[in-house]
Amino acid sequence: MRIEPALGETRTEIAIGTSRYDRARKQLDYWMRREKRDRQGGSVNVSWADSRSCPAIEAMRDMGTMQFAPPRGADDIIVSMDGTMYTLEAPGRYENAYAGTLRIKANVRTPLADWAERLRFDLANCWSERPG
Repeated sequence: MRIEPALGETRTEIAIGTSRYDRARKQLDYWMRREKRDRQGGSVNVSWADSRSCPAIEAMRDMGTMQFAPPRGADDIIVSMDGTMYTLEAPGRYENAYAGTLRIKANVRTPLADWAERLRFDLANCWSERPG
């Protein structure tokens, strides 16, 4: 996930992955890596969180899926020159087994923006300088 304020000095990139299978709980543990980058792409700050120590990541298991609908014409187009661009990328697979990448980009006042901001708020106290 990437959060890029149009007029900001830094952007935030969050990567999500699995670390191990917890046999006792019969589920995967997850990690997150947050990197703040400057406008030239250089790393400013890196921090980590994981599902073993952060209830917000654990709660993501119960999060519903986003529902998408195509735009219905010019009435749905909102131009925001000073907004924030939100990008979510995930590996995907078609029914015929061909792999692909799902990429969603949206601006402010969208379900993706709401989800990203809620995630950022929920994880605020989870980050540390070292991986779990």
